[in-house]
Amino acid sequence: MLYHRQQRNFEVFSIVRKAIEIVRIDEVHSAPETVAGALTLNVERLTGTTAPGAGSTILSTAFDLKAAADTVQSYGGHNLTADRILKDGERLALVLTGAPTDLAGLCLTVHYKFAKRGGYN
Repeated sequence: MLYHRQQRNFEVFSIVRKAIEIVRIDEVHSAPETVAGALTLNVERLTGTTAPGAGSTILSTAFDLKAAADTVQSYGGHNLTADRILKDGERLALVLTGAPTDLAGLCLTVHYKFAKRGGYN
């Protein structure tokens, strides 16, 4: 699952069609945020009619979008919460803290495996 967006409104980016378990999430950007005081990115699980921003976070530590350009940040294992397991019909959304002004080239990759199976995709 690959997500890339240049726009400033980050919300739902995937609807799960088969139960999955997220095993790792990678993030990289070509230009870091330099204006905002702090800018982080988390991924959340949305169930039912839950609106973006009101879901359950999947990362225990959010990605730092002020980190150096072109440096991949990866979180997996103990950096993932119990909400890393999603059922059919649930959604994944991005949650930003702060308002980006000069962040560019954001790319997010979500690695997962089908629930109750080995390996990941």
